[in-house]
Amino acid sequence: MVSFPRAAEGNLALVRGHYRLIDKPAQSAVTVENILAPRRERTLRRVRGQETVLLVQDGTDLNFAEHSAGKGMGLIGKNQHSEGSVELHMHPTLAISEDGLPLADCSALDGDDAAGPQTPEVPAAFLFTEIELMVLRDLARDRKLPTPDSVRQAVPTMAMMGGYLNRKGAPPPGHQKLWEGHIDLAAEARCYGRILRMGEHSW
Repeated sequence: MVSFPRAAEGNLALVRGHYRLIDKPAQSAVTVENILAPRRERTLRRVRGQETVLLVQDGTDLNFAEHSAGKGMGLIGKNQHSEGSVELHMHPTLAISEDGLPLADCSALDGDDAAGPQTPEVPAAFLFTEIELMVLRDLARDRKLPTPDSVRQAVPTMAMMGGYLNRKGAPPPGHQKLWEGHIDLAAEARCYGRILRMGEHSW
């Protein structure tokens, strides 16, 4: 491991840019959202250019028990003494084309401040079709839940269709509930689609 000036190999522009980034003033435009915004836009553009996009996902817990003063972390799981572990649950998603070309790599972190104001919201339309969103919005309205306009809101709503109990403080839905919810959502969406097509032909 070397210092950044040494890693920059004498490139003063890189060094100055690095220190401007880490020494940003309180009202600086250098925020997480502003840094990620162009990348999100390019990702959406690449995804829209594909007929089929595969979203490969997995989850893991990052233990920060020795860094309890950190921000954005929550209690995930308990040990035999009922003591909670200070952790983040990371759920990375890799978007790839059918040919295996990586399109995006984004990670969602579940902690006390993970959904804070600086966390960019990915629109639900990034992951769901319009008909699937109609189903999820109807379910959210029936359950008196917020309208699932973002992926962070829509995924637990979909998992509820598989039996996930979306209670306050509950851990994120597991793969089984997500899969069962996805199957039910796809079936409901097909029914919605048929109803909409019948309505179009009735005019």
